[in-house]
Amino acid sequence: TACLAQLIESLRELGLLPYVNLYAYSVQLNSTRTADELLCAIKFCCNYGINLISLSLGMLTSPNLIKVIDVLNNATSQLLCIASSSNSGHITFPASFSQVIGVRDSLHIESDMAISVNPLDGIDVVTHHRETRVSRLIEQIYHCSIGVSSSLATPRVCAHCADAIIEKKRFIKKDEMLRLLQTRYGVYTDAISPSTA
Repeated sequence: TACLAQLIESLRELGLLPYVNLYAYSVQLNSTRTADELLCAIKFCCNYGINLISLSLGMLTSPNLIKVIDVLNNATSQLLCIASSSNSGHITFPASFSQVIGVRDSLHIESDMAISVNPLDGIDVVTHHRETRVSRLIEQIYHCSIGVSSSLATPRVCAHCADAIIEKKRFIKKDEMLRLLQTRYGVYTDAISPSTA
């Protein structure tokens, strides 16, 4: 997929490809079983020792999302999930879950990325995907312009999380990862949060 290609490109740019193992698991969006498929994907990662997930999908609601929350709650000591938010501004799951690092692409950010502190919508990282070989290829093939794409921004944030894990030589949980990213990239001051709302 384009998002996997973006993840590979981001890891390559950071010099991390020799140090990571990549696994692709397809979850069909817009299916009545999306939450069940997502649940299977997360369980697969837990069972096979995968500790970082880049999810470029989102759901507005599903009766089985509570099961996803339960699995994520039980996996926080071994699994960090990075998920894209909706490009339309809707609350999107799993990106808005408290156990997940949610990513929003925005044209209104001047830095590479920044961290939202205590966001009301659950989206922790605000970034803007920059033009890459992958995005140029998508634009050429589909004759379109990519303005905002949280799905393409998420793999790049995931690659930066992989960089921190490799640098620390240990797994890093969500709160510590956000502090590390905040130290590197700063705070997003236009975020929707209790301190700015």
